[in-house]
Parts: sequence; C-alpha cells; structure tokens
Amino acid sequence: MQTFLPQVRSDSLPDAIYRTIAFFDVLDFCLTLDEISDRLLGFEATTADISAALGSDKRVECTRGFYHLTGRIELVNRRGQLLENHKSLVARALHLQRLFEFIPFLEGVYLCNTLAMTQSNPGSDIDVLVVVKKGRVFSARLFLVFVTHILRLRRHGRRISGRLCLSFFIDDEHLDFSPLLLQPYDPYFAYWVKLLTPLYLRRDISFPSLNSWMRGYFSHSSNFPLVEKSSGNAVSRFFEFLFSGFLGNLAEKVFGQWQISRARRKYDILGKPEGVFLSSYCLKFHDRDMRKIYRDLFEALIRS
Repeated sequence: MQTFLPQVRSDSLPDAIYRTIAFFDVLDFCLTLDEISDRLLGFEATTADISAALGSDKRVECTRGFYHLTGRIELVNRRGQLLENHKSLVARALHLQRLFEFIPFLEGVYLCNTLAMTQSNPGSDIDVLVVVKKGRVFSARLFLVFVTHILRLRRHGRRISGRLCLSFFIDDEHLDFSPLLLQPYDPYFAYWVKLLTPLYLRRDISFPSLNSWMRGYFSHSSNFPLVEKSSGNAVSRFFEFLFSGFLGNLAEKVFGQWQISRARRKYDILGKPEGVFLSSYCLKFHDRDMRKIYRDLFEALIRS
C-alpha cells in the first residue's frame, strides 16, 4: 500500500475509502464495492482489503449493496432511477456510432462527464470528448457540428435531452490534460479522465499512460471494453484526401479564425468562464465549470 499526492493522500485505508465515498456524495451518488476499489482516491489497496475495512467505519453505511455516507440512504433510490436513464442514453449513443464513420479526421469519440460516471439525470444530453487528427480540430468540428445539427442530433439552445453535447475537441498529439487541471489539485477532472469510455475509435488511445499526473490520484486505470476499431468509410476518406495538403491547411486556417472569433465573443459575453479553453489544438466549451464548487464541498466534508 502507498499514498499519493499531498492534496489527496490518505493516512489509512478507512480514510481513503471515506474520501472516495465522500467525493461521490458531493455528486449525490453512491458506490458499489467494485466501484470503490476502481475509484479509490489517494491510496492503493485490494478489493478484499477495502471490503474488510468498510465493515468497521461508522461514517459509512451499506444499503442493498451500495455504500454511502451515514444517513444518505436516499442516494440508493436515486441511483436506481439514474441507472434506467443511463441505459437509455448509452443505447442512444451506440446508435450514433455509424454517424461517426462519415466524419473526416476523427480518431476517437468518448463518453464523458456524468454519462461515463453513470450519473446522468432525466433530460440529460450525451457528453462526448472528440479526439481528432493533429492540425484538423476546426475542420473536424465543422463537419461534425454541421452533420449533427442537420440531423437534429446536436444539443442546441433548449434542445438538450438525448442530444450530443459537442463541447470538447482535442487533437491526438495533445492528450496530456495537465494544462486543463485546476490547481493545486482537481479530483473531479481526475475522475473525468479516468472514466472516459470509448464510443467510437479509429486508433487505440491510452489516456492513463499519456497523463502521468493521474498516478497521483489512482493506483490503476479503469478497464473498459474497447469498441471495434474503424477506418472510417469512403465518404470520410474522400474528405480527408480532399482536405489534405495545402488546401486542407488553408481551410483549417479559415475555419479556425471563424470559430475562434465566434467563441471569443461568447466567452467575453459569459464573463470569461474558467471552464473554457480555446487554442489551435483544443476547444473546450464548459461554460458552467463546477469543479471548484465540488472540490470545496469535498474539502468541507473531510474537515467535518
């Protein structure tokens, strides 16, 4: 057993378990034993050790196989409701896999945020991280936004439920997310990266190996079944050929100037939210970034 970053380290296994359950309590969520083992924060231990330690901590209760802080039994019923919604959204997301075949320059599409954490509320959208080829962030985004908007699949205005939220694009040579972390530590984003779930792939991507900072939070990475890899189809390959070389570079420059200009205007109107990141290799449009709020609530639970 060993401990990790000073900001998230625990002095004992019961303390690590409490911190893990407490963090998800902030998100109004309870955990199974396997989930605690997989998501254990700031400590390294086996599932057997965790199971033994859980029985001796009066700060934690178990209801129908779900662990939660004492007195928070309502989270168990809530989780049952969330599970049905989660299954529905995942099924809808899987139906969209064929759509991605037509989009040029995609390297991978990952379920993320509350959907990857199985915490989506009724009426939630389908949050995805889109990984694209280097130098084609703006081109890939234009194609994907256009197609999903025409097909009425993209979240837009008040049209949210069951639609794709295309708020995070990044190229395949900048998959170390450390520049996006809150300082001095960022437990929500650590879980966000850890629980990324592949929906569509054209190449294998190992986020834990590309994000060494995650070893400060977790002793191992989550294991998700990989979806079958694709090479795109004739349509996406045609547009990749058409927008290669000089023409593609020129188009990317024009698309980039237009998209960045529009994004910066909205960024200023919204008061420059901390969750927005705009660059030639990454577009992150999280206008309402809750990470600091979650971290503050988490710290308050630990202090109490």
